[in-house]
Amino acid sequence: MTLQDRIQHTNLPWAYKSLSRFQYKELFHINSQMQEIVNKELYAYLAKILNLLSEERLSSTNIIDFSIASTMTNTTNMKMCFGCGQ
Repeated sequence: MTLQDRIQHTNLPWAYKSLSRFQYKELFHINSQMQEIVNKELYAYLAKILNLLSEERLSSTNIIDFSIASTMTNTTNMKMCFGCGQ
C-alpha cells in the first residue's frame, strides 16, 4: 500500500462524527433567495404538467377515454351479491 493510500485509509475523512442541532439547522437552512428559486422551479414544473394534462384532456381522443370505450364492460352488472344473485 502506498503512503498516500495508507494516509487516506487511516485518517478519518469526516470533519465530525456527529452534528449538533445548530449544525443540522445550518446544513438544511434555506434562505429567501434559495426558496425563491425552488418556488420558480416548482411552478415551472407543475405548469408544464398541467399544460400537458390539459392538452391531453382537450384532444379529440384521449388515452383514458379510449381505454374505457374499448373495454366494452357493462358496469351495471359488475356488482352482484353471490348469496341472492342480485
